[in-house]
Amino acid sequence: MSVGRDLDWCNQMADTLPVDCVPIRANDPLYILYTSATSATSATSGQSKGVARDTGDSMVALKWNMRHIYHVQPGDS
Repeated sequence: MSVGRDLDWCNQMADTLPVDCVPIRANDPLYILYTSATSATSATSGQSKGVARDTGDSMVALKWNMRHIYHVQPGDS
């Protein structure tokens, strides 16, 4: 841990308050995956490239994987 750079999760969470969930649309972006500028896909421009992943697509894939790959069923804890 470097002072001024790294944060301790437990210390950061100690003073937080819970918040309500916020509804979002299925086509709202959830995260962006970036390539490095040195990868083969970026070789022509030398620039990093990003792909935004939609929330709905990711949640459908997550639900399928949890059931069929990890065998987690509703009610499991």
